[in-house]
Amino acid sequence: MAVLLIIPTIFLIDLFVKLIVEKKLKDEKCVAGERILLRKHHNYGAALNTGEKNPKLVLAAAATCSGVIIVYFIRRLTRGRAGLAELGLAFIVGGALNNLYDTMKMDGFKVLNHL
Repeated sequence: MAVLLIIPTIFLIDLFVKLIVEKKLKDEKCVAGERILLRKHHNYGAALNTGEKNPKLVLAAAATCSGVIIVYFIRRLTRGRAGLAELGLAFIVGGALNNLYDTMKMDGFKVLNHL
């Protein structure tokens, strides 16, 4: 199933973009004739730093949410569906796995968000 290739592709693209942003972007930079502002922000918890004082809870929540969406995705695929919804779910799973990886790997459960 070709839709499964989307998951590692999204994971790796997100990973490489974050590595480039981490190395090359100091704080913020205007691009495209100053129409786009790129700003680096580290999130030390979940949404808007919620849970920054309890990183184990953030990790558990991220793992649980990722697990639920992966199970849902697999159930849909095993029922013979491979349409637009499954394509969208593959993008979500790839992003969720990258976010979970960031949460586990980055120092102090720091997740890099880029705009």
